[in-house]
Amino acid sequence: MPFLSELLNKTVYDSRNDSVGKCVEVYVNPSERFPAVAAIGLQRGGQEYLLSALDLLRMDNKGIVCNGRLRDLTLYEPKGDEIGLAKQVLDKQIIDINGKRVVRVNELQFA
Repeated sequence: MPFLSELLNKTVYDSRNDSVGKCVEVYVNPSERFPAVAAIGLQRGGQEYLLSALDLLRMDNKGIVCNGRLRDLTLYEPKGDEIGLAKQVLDKQIIDINGKRVVRVNELQFA
């Protein structure tokens, strides 16, 4: 199971193993109890694009690979309630799941 820090700034490859950019953010939908990854932020040419998690063949500590060529993938259309884990959760203070104390998020692990 990868950690968020293992995915951030990792090179993203297309299905032909060509580099298409780097992962700068991972977005989840908070309405689920255990939110699944909805999209990743792909930095390419100084601009961030959102790639749907459905277009990812693999996303683990070995790398991030799309299931097609970048030009054939559709960009993720945000619904407005997604949370960017790197910008909105990592290194922030939150209340633990039992509501007893405030903790700082140092790392996130995907299951």
